[in-house]
Amino acid sequence: MTTAKDALTEVRLAYRLVHEYQRTILDLTAHLGRRLADARPGLTFQRWRPLRHAPPPPPEVDPSGEGRWAWELLPGHHVEVLWGTGAQPAPGALGVRMHHLADDGFQLGSGEPRPADFPPAAACMTSLTFRAVAVRRVEAHLGWDDLIAMVPNADGTAWDEGRVHRFDSGANAFWYGGLNIDAVTIASADLAEARLVSPLLKLVRGLA
Repeated sequence: MTTAKDALTEVRLAYRLVHEYQRTILDLTAHLGRRLADARPGLTFQRWRPLRHAPPPPPEVDPSGEGRWAWELLPGHHVEVLWGTGAQPAPGALGVRMHHLADDGFQLGSGEPRPADFPPAAACMTSLTFRAVAVRRVEAHLGWDDLIAMVPNADGTAWDEGRVHRFDSGANAFWYGGLNIDAVTIASADLAEARLVSPLLKLVRGLA
């Protein structure tokens, strides 16, 4: 039988583990930012945001208020980072978007997602996905996410393998490519360099 003491020990251990993991992801993100800037001058950090739920509430907002989720205080769980030569796409601009998904078992429904409803953790995946776009023409009101969403991806392969593709709808034209990384395959610095960093830099140079 699990006692309250045992349960709280598990909570403390879990927070420590999450910190170590999130520190690793932040260090990797910083390293990627430096390497991307070296590969393409002017390619710098533009923004970050949590995915699939709201960001942490500001100090004057009650985090326990109606409609607030506990996930909002865990914003590194699913997070987006954008590097770009500008905050918005423009002819000649380059953007690279990273999505970190700590748990693909996270399921949105009618209310706050509850881990008890997720698939078993061992059956789920942690992933890093990258989308890179080099703009030729773009309508002025569109953002980076709008361009990425234009890419047909019915079979799930449009962003695989670091290949460079061309999209042209007339008003909007760009080169694009991406990577889909299972985090278990980059569990060491050497593996991360070989399977993530080097392929991403090759892709960026190919787009530039």
